[in-house]
Amino acid sequence: ALTREPGKPELMRGYAEALQASGRSAEAMAFAEALSAHFPGWTDGQALLAELRWEAGDPDYARGFASAKPDPATQQAWAALLSGADRHEEAVAVLREGVARWPDAAELRLALATALGEAGQAAAAEPLLAAGADTPAWAVARGRNLLRLGRPDAAARMVEPVARADLGDVAAWALLDAAWRLLGDARAAWLHGQDGLVRALPLPLSGAELAELVAMLRALHAESAIPLAQSVKGGTQTRGGLFARREPILARLREGLEAVLADYRAGLPAADPTHPLLSKRDIAWRIVGSWSVRFEGGGRHAAHIHPRGLLSSACYLVVPDEVGAAGKPGWLELGRPPAGIAPSLGPLHELRPAPGLVALFPSTLFHGTRPIETGERMTVAFDVSAGLA
Repeated sequence: ALTREPGKPELMRGYAEALQASGRSAEAMAFAEALSAHFPGWTDGQALLAELRWEAGDPDYARGFASAKPDPATQQAWAALLSGADRHEEAVAVLREGVARWPDAAELRLALATALGEAGQAAAAEPLLAAGADTPAWAVARGRNLLRLGRPDAAARMVEPVARADLGDVAAWALLDAAWRLLGDARAAWLHGQDGLVRALPLPLSGAELAELVAMLRALHAESAIPLAQSVKGGTQTRGGLFARREPILARLREGLEAVLADYRAGLPAADPTHPLLSKRDIAWRIVGSWSVRFEGGGRHAAHIHPRGLLSSACYLVVPDEVGAAGKPGWLELGRPPAGIAPSLGPLHELRPAPGLVALFPSTLFHGTRPIETGERMTVAFDVSAGLA
């Protein structure tokens, strides 16, 4: 492709990513550095270089943004990469500078308010959010902040119109769940408490097939790194769409997972046109994202949601022996919000992982894991969407 269109930035980025995914990290870094130097104002190029530096263990991975051509998009991307490594105070500083330079850039003001909340400064974020635009994005951000401030009634009033207007707004429904539970609202049970919404089902693969799959994925993880701006804390995540690869064992895995999805759908409650999942019960589903995560000797998933999903998942391939210990290390928690948001709420569901088990649940449920300290935990995860591509 580059031979046909030499110098096209998107192709050059793709080439650098392919080099990295092939284990040619030094070449990928050199190519990304050249790309960044040639297109200093291209945010995606700077972000790629920052991600490669992060994977290489460079603590100053985002330094390229300091010398990039300044504009609101660059400033926001810089802050996002800092927040992705939980460097929220630094992200706040970058965004404050951006807002001072471009006071009319609403997206920067929203990003600043969000970063302030993540940095533990919810009270400082509230005036910014209260003065924000009348859009779903601002309403959801303010609802999240109101939960941080211990105001679930106000949070529910803020996000419920967004959720009702768009059944696919995963973030709005996840926050509304937390608000309803804090308020003792019976609708919380309707949203996530109905039988059949959360299930753990066996994966129809043989022991030999599971062993082949684990061996293949371990080889992929050997060339992977701790991802930036993901829920993974201390593990590795494969790059790209797992089911876009050509290994036959992955095609067999997908077939097995599609059979599990059919079983899950058959066990759901009746269709409900007002419910974010059950409104899509009887239309076509498709897998829209796929990846593998591996923890070895420690790590966890921070609580999060997948904003483009209808269903989310965890397919367990390897689990550490310590899952049977006190404290439930490695267990999947569903419904516990991220740190700082409604801290009095615990999980709605807890699932003990086991090899060959597939957990399926609404994407509107916050989910994370208890940390492990020893052994290996490997999963394949995917999201499901509804309707045609």
